Amino acid sequence: MPGEISPMKKVVGVRTEQEMKLYTYSITSEQRVLHDEVGGKPIVIFHPEEMTSAMDNRTIHRSRDDGATGVFSPLLDGEKLEYEVNNGEITDKNTNSTWNISGRVVLGPLESEQLQTR
Repeated sequence: MPGEISPMKKVVGVRTEQEMKLYTYSITSEQRVLHDEVGGKPIVIFHPEEMTSAMDNRTIHRSRDDGATGVFSPLLDGEKLEYEVNNGEITDKNTNSTWNISGRVVLGPLESEQLQTR
């Protein structure tokens, strides 16, 4: 991401041996699913809605719903899946399976499958 990031901005960082990229929460929370490449390798970032931050306050019930992210390889068994937000849920366009923040399928034909973290 070109440019500078102001202090105290929440970011998710992705690093390979060749490259490192930072994505601000303002970008990931707006897009909810972000496809990119880092160091020539495809990645997908999930940022589901209504996730309470564990880092925002000393007690979770006083924290904001500013989200959490997961960063994964979009490949499953060698096939690159395309992800999107569908009715507030993260799904893949290939099978319409529903994915959670941990990169695991919770509903659909790929149920119990797990993406590799990046």
